[in-house]
Amino acid sequence: MDIFSSRLYLNCPTERKAIEYFDDINRMLKTTGQDFHSQQRFHSFAPIRMNTKCKWLVDGSDYMEAVAYAIKSATEEIYITDWFLSPEIYLKRPALSDEWRFDKMLEKKAVGEITDDFFLFDLF
Repeated sequence: MDIFSSRLYLNCPTERKAIEYFDDINRMLKTTGQDFHSQQRFHSFAPIRMNTKCKWLVDGSDYMEAVAYAIKSATEEIYITDWFLSPEIYLKRPALSDEWRFDKMLEKKAVGEITDDFFLFDLF
């Protein structure tokens, strides 16, 4: 089977299994797999998805602002994974008060009985 610039070889235990695999793959290519075996924009393997919850964050300030609003709107739990965490950072700028300071935001949420879980990586 040829897949763009690659070739896939299937080793089937019996001829009957080979026919089943062949039929299943062809059925998938005609239905749910249609989007994944045709050429996509920018030579991507995946099709464009509409109505997703993804955001394009162009720079760090957009990301930090999105994190600030996510923390502010959290109702149950906050999970944070990082390898270097600076609690004094202001997530939204310009910083005119401590309202958007990372540690102060988490402190307010912790008082409101929201669980804060931190996973810090130590690479060394």
